[in-house]
Amino acid sequence: EDVGSTLKINPEHAKWVKQIFEWYADGNTPRWIAAQLNELGVPSPRKGRKIAGKWCQNAIYGHVKRGTGMLNCETYIGRVIWNKRNWTKAPDGRRIPRNNPESEWLIQDRPDLRIIDDVLWKRVKNRQEKIREKSKAKREALHNNARIGRGSKYLFSGMMTCGECGANYVIVNQREYGCSTHRNRGKAACSNNLRVKRELLENRIFSTFKEFLFTPTHLTTFEQVVKKTLKEAIKVKQSLNDSDEQQLKHVEKQIENLLNAIKLGIITPSVQEELKTLEQQKAQYAQRVNIEWQEIDNIHDVMPEMKQTFTDILNGNTEVPEEHLAKLRSRLHMILGQAIKMQPKTDKSGLNAEIQSRYVGLLKLSGLSEDKLNVVAGAGFEPTTFRL
Repeated sequence: EDVGSTLKINPEHAKWVKQIFEWYADGNTPRWIAAQLNELGVPSPRKGRKIAGKWCQNAIYGHVKRGTGMLNCETYIGRVIWNKRNWTKAPDGRRIPRNNPESEWLIQDRPDLRIIDDVLWKRVKNRQEKIREKSKAKREALHNNARIGRGSKYLFSGMMTCGECGANYVIVNQREYGCSTHRNRGKAACSNNLRVKRELLENRIFSTFKEFLFTPTHLTTFEQVVKKTLKEAIKVKQSLNDSDEQQLKHVEKQIENLLNAIKLGIITPSVQEELKTLEQQKAQYAQRVNIEWQEIDNIHDVMPEMKQTFTDILNGNTEVPEEHLAKLRSRLHMILGQAIKMQPKTDKSGLNAEIQSRYVGLLKLSGLSEDKLNVVAGAGFEPTTFRL
């Protein structure tokens, strides 16, 4: 509204807010509550990036100290708080929340907004406190063994997706991967309840690399394709090189003429726009003229190193020492063209995994620069499917 926003109770939503508090106070977990809401078709507060309109446990439990999550929202007991946090923008464009000190909070009592009575609120808070006390020793152990800044703990974390809903396949316990949507939102959000043992999955992926994707025959074919592609690119480059240099000189001369005109006081919007266009053309021609292709004239010079690097990856122990895990994960990301799709069989009797690799990923192992890698960016091996 013109004077700002107005908070009012939505009766239809309010009954589900109260139901969520009652379910939790009665001993149900946030994960169970999320699954139940999804099965009942209750719309979630947010659409979500992958699973539109489905509840997840974090929306319900949130973070007790930060006051996030439905169970910690004091608006439901008629206490509205503003300025609890501020948002700063990171260099990569992400917005990051920062908590303000409590002295800066703006608090207003609004009894007309109360949905949860004091008795139910206290039951929820008491249960949260009991759970916190019970898990205190575990949290301290996790904190002492925290792997700060070291990335994922498991080799293929973040490299697999569910073929049914598109969400990540994640570690659901120490031994198994499973669909994150089914685990956190229930079968109504994704019916794929199939899990796969971590050790089995890792062994099968490496075996597939060895037996189907990167056999000596495939690697020979790969080398031939890359040689042919690069040879054609060099031929095109050489044929265009003279023309590019002439065009570059011509554009530079035009820019010089415009600059002289500007010095004489001829400054119009059309002159400025033309100068901007010519500068862009100059950059394009200069980039093409200056690219050096010598290092890929003979692809066989880098192939032995690339093959050896990949062989070392395949033959390495899957129980990788923690200090080498990030490097190995990075190299596996290079050679995987896209995420491994974990597709349930039609009769739900098992999982099929689809894996694909790309030529450019293998070439990265040889240390070639991005300019050279772009030549074969679209080429790759055919997808391979194996049963788990």
